[in-house]
Amino acid sequence: MAVFSKRDFSEGVVELDGNEFHGCRFANVTLNYGGGMVGFSDCHFGKVAWNFDGALGNGLQMLAQLYGAFGLTESLVDMLAALVRAKAGTPPAPAATAAGQG
Repeated sequence: MAVFSKRDFSEGVVELDGNEFHGCRFANVTLNYGGGMVGFSDCHFGKVAWNFDGALGNGLQMLAQLYGAFGLTESLVDMLAALVRAKAGTPPAPAATAAGQG
C-alpha cells in the first residue's frame, strides 16, 4: 500500500485502491475506485469526479439496472445509505415527515 502525505492532487486520475492519503488535497481530478482497501485522514476534497470500476463498478451497475428495470423504490437507496452511515459512524438522516406535520 502506497502512502501519500500532504500532497496536492490537482489534475488527472488518482487511483485509490491500495493507497492511503493523509492530509492530501484533491481538486479537478477523477478519483478511480474499484472497491479495494483505501484510507483517508485529514483530506480535503474540492471539485472531483468519481469513476467506479472493477467489482464495485459491476455491483453499482447491477443495482442501477435493478432500480430501473424492476421499479425498486427509494427504500433500496435509503437502505444502502443507512448501511453506509452505520459503517462510517454517521448518525441516521432525520425521518421525512408528512406535509403539514412538524
